[in-house]
Amino acid sequence: MKKYLLFLAIVSSSQFLNAQMQTNIWYFGTFAGLDFSSGSPVSLTNGQLNTAEGCATISDANGNLLFYSSGAIVYNKDHQIMPNGSGLNGQYSSSQSTLAAPMPGSDSIYYLFTTAEQAGPFGLQYSIVDMSLQGGLGDVTDKNIPLVEPVGEKLTAVQQTGTNNIWIVTHEYYTANFYSYLLTDTGLNTTPVVTNVGSIHSGFGTENAIGYMRISPDGKHITAAISRNLTFELFDFDASTGIPSNPLLLPVSDYTYGIEYSRNSKILYAAEFNNKIYQYNLDAGSPAEILASKTLVGQPSAIEIGALQMGPDGKIYVVKNGANNLGAIQEPDSLGLACDYSDNACSISPNTGIEGLPNFFVSFFNPNVPQTAFTASETAVCEKFCVSFHDSSTNNPTAWQWIFPGASPASSTDQNPSPICYDEPGVYDVTLITTIATGTDTLTLPDYITVFETPAFPIITQNGYTLTSSASDSYQWQQDAVDILGATNQSYDVMQTGFYTVVVSDANGCKNSTTEYILISGVDELNDASFNIFPNPTSGNFVIHLSDAISLHDVSLRIFNSLGQIIYTSNESLNSMSSEYAIQLGKVSPGIYLVELKTGNTLLHRKLTVVN
Repeated sequence: MKKYLLFLAIVSSSQFLNAQMQTNIWYFGTFAGLDFSSGSPVSLTNGQLNTAEGCATISDANGNLLFYSSGAIVYNKDHQIMPNGSGLNGQYSSSQSTLAAPMPGSDSIYYLFTTAEQAGPFGLQYSIVDMSLQGGLGDVTDKNIPLVEPVGEKLTAVQQTGTNNIWIVTHEYYTANFYSYLLTDTGLNTTPVVTNVGSIHSGFGTENAIGYMRISPDGKHITAAISRNLTFELFDFDASTGIPSNPLLLPVSDYTYGIEYSRNSKILYAAEFNNKIYQYNLDAGSPAEILASKTLVGQPSAIEIGALQMGPDGKIYVVKNGANNLGAIQEPDSLGLACDYSDNACSISPNTGIEGLPNFFVSFFNPNVPQTAFTASETAVCEKFCVSFHDSSTNNPTAWQWIFPGASPASSTDQNPSPICYDEPGVYDVTLITTIATGTDTLTLPDYITVFETPAFPIITQNGYTLTSSASDSYQWQQDAVDILGATNQSYDVMQTGFYTVVVSDANGCKNSTTEYILISGVDELNDASFNIFPNPTSGNFVIHLSDAISLHDVSLRIFNSLGQIIYTSNESLNSMSSEYAIQLGKVSPGIYLVELKTGNTLLHRKLTVVN
């Protein structure tokens, strides 16, 4: 675009609407920026863009900045040039020099399309940004891949009807050809849909390449500025096929540039350079009635104005060349002067706009497309375990298609599917496609579910009435399927007949278990002749006498109640002069107890009866 042209941008609607947050951050003009995260635009001063016209900014679904570009340079969220992010062939004085489109079904791959200035060399090209690289800062992995040339400075994108695919649309120069390229979850189809309709874009050298082209948020209209012909050209657009039709010229009195629609797609706004903004009622009826609905709704305080761009708050913002503020159409869904143009709607001080605002994928502003979101009961589970999924999408979807690689079932059409079970260790994506009558949306969360391997079945070995588990990170012993309080060591001493289970857990919290039946058929089985207790029964005070058959060592003593709980413990050094050991239990409940002596590698047991 020529240096003498000035720029303005507009934004629409007064209430904070449910736009996707990918449009929350803007960088444009002379280091200018805006942050809409709070619901109202706040000036940013950390941007690195210094560009006369076209630019693009993209954030994630939570409104966090990913990257931005002039079409020539790509900056990451830290405002550093991405690896391989310079030398792109979009030019700073191309009206729509660049546009970022997310690859359907991916949360990390973005296609960055670029256009040359005034039908110059390079035409329409694309590069690929992979946000999974450089620790999430992104990397330009493919660059300047040619598609078609020469083209005008016109570049717009909309979701294909009934799918999650995206139409990328440009206009060939010197012809009446629209080129529509389809971006899908397998990549870009480089064979375009070519439609010859409407005016030939040529004349005034290459100056009729200048100006915007925009598809309406609902995908039903497309409008192009033919700048030096002093006209806009409105078409119907079929978002299922990518084909425009039924051209209607909208003549004005000066060079044409900026284009935007109301969020409800029923009103077109078109800007002349000489500071006039016109409104057209697309619901007026016949072509003649649409022409007759032309209304002057704004005259910004600038000699010339440029781009019009809807914001995430539903307003249409207007950039004024050299100004440190933006104008805005506050109520763009309203006809006539009720749309309420404000000339000083927000500050971008201390920086200024020139002729461009960020160019966005227009379906981000379509209120009639569901915005897919979901949660899971757990995102890390052990193999053979199951997960419940919950749809949290907005705009009231009517149909759901879930895809669960590695799970059983592998798909579901329930809104909130459960149970979804994973039988093999691994890391798995989850995809949800939501649908309403006017569109679909797809969300894939890569590596969303982690499935850990279940530890091997533990092996229980028995030495007398001591059970020992094979090694693991943690243990819980059970008797007859009930946890035994405090029994969390690798070994456990059995005192009653029953089923004994050890539940082992690994570092990931995954568990496995083994159960053994232990039979204790009578009192004598617990009475070891190697030592005696007297008196037995006892009221709590008794003496342990070791036979001469016991080699004397340090002896550890433990006494268990019938629940397997330790109620007494002691360590003694015995020699040939002290083969008796007096015990005072104190006040304990009457019942059956187990006395255990351990000397060296020998375990000895004897039953103890306590009476009142």
